[in-house]
Amino acid sequence: MSDLSLHTEELIERYLSGQMSAAEREGFEQILSSRPELEQEVNKHLIAKGAAFKEGRDSWRAAKRERFRRWEEEDRRGRLRWGKLAAVILILFLSAGAAYVFHPAPQVGPDKLFLSFYEVDTAPVPRNQLSGSKLLEGYLAFNQGEFVEALSIWKEVPASLDQFTRDELAYFKGLSYLELGQSTKAILALESLDTSAYQAKAHWYLALIWLKEGYPDKARVYLSSNAIQASFLHPKAQLLLEHLSE
Repeated sequence: MSDLSLHTEELIERYLSGQMSAAEREGFEQILSSRPELEQEVNKHLIAKGAAFKEGRDSWRAAKRERFRRWEEEDRRGRLRWGKLAAVILILFLSAGAAYVFHPAPQVGPDKLFLSFYEVDTAPVPRNQLSGSKLLEGYLAFNQGEFVEALSIWKEVPASLDQFTRDELAYFKGLSYLELGQSTKAILALESLDTSAYQAKAHWYLALIWLKEGYPDKARVYLSSNAIQASFLHPKAQLLLEHLSE
């Protein structure tokens, strides 16, 4: 951006971060409509921000996958220890001439099932949306794993949203609360959705929350809902239901 002033760069940053007042934003957008080269620079800044957020999100997901890998390794070692102990007990029983009854390894608990199936969703960040809105700013923070910041930003989103956008926002608020360990708030947010494209995914996460909280029967209700049965989540829901039936 060698042909634009430092002041203009600062204006672009303030515009995209939502720091402008309504009057300033309106004036700046009028300038954008008459200066294609400036609009192109704004697009470049927005794409660069999205790339940076994506990189942070990918790092965060990689760290979560590493934690899950370590858990699997610890679980594998635990099963090996259980097998060795069972072998020792069997030998002692046989040598003493006693009858030995074999007990299988314990079933996978709700927490481990939750970790096996849980993965946080990604908020939509359309490239053609140039407005420095709080809704978009919150989605970017969500995708970076900054859930407290995202919830704080969304408090400033105006109430005058269409039904789809209200459901979308409630959905990502629910996921933010879930990531922060606030299950009750997550349930209230996800259950507030009206019929929309997000209802099936909301039911999937509600099932996982109830599973995590130790209520498999409530999890089954959501996994068997019409919304999930008619969605792309149906195969995953069936697999989880099979685990719950073991």
